[in-house]
Amino acid sequence: MSDGGIEFRVVGEPASKGNRSGRESEELRRWRAAVRLAVGSRERVAGPCVVDITFLIPETKMQAENRQNPYGPDLDNLVKPVFDEIKQGVIRDDGAVFELRATKRRAEPEEHPGAVIHLRPLPGGRSNVPAPTAARRSPPRRRRGRTQRRVEIHRGR
Repeated sequence: MSDGGIEFRVVGEPASKGNRSGRESEELRRWRAAVRLAVGSRERVAGPCVVDITFLIPETKMQAENRQNPYGPDLDNLVKPVFDEIKQGVIRDDGAVFELRATKRRAEPEEHPGAVIHLRPLPGGRSNVPAPTAARRSPPRRRRGRTQRRVEIHRGR
């Protein structure tokens, strides 16, 4: 892409991570596998990035007659499984995401349900935090606490 980013399409029924029982549903396992397949062996986005996700929800999941949830799955619960899978492939750490835009809409009759995911470097190439540096250990702080005095007393000082 011209902005140095990656865009890919996931085909499958988006599933949310809204189950409180701690067990993963079969629907969620299928969705995770579809995301993994779409990610494939794409090149990683290095450094701070921006993520745009558009979920295409099947019409059967977004119906006004559905009294429990006429608007479809919760958007925040749809994002988590996608992030769990993309950080295994196209981003090293989801902490590098400085901007997230997630939307959901009903899939048109000619569209397959799924998601369109676009990752791109943070505009300007910089964030407001310093880049990670090599691990630097500061010298231990010297203080004379009770423990140190006891050690000195024991050594005969």
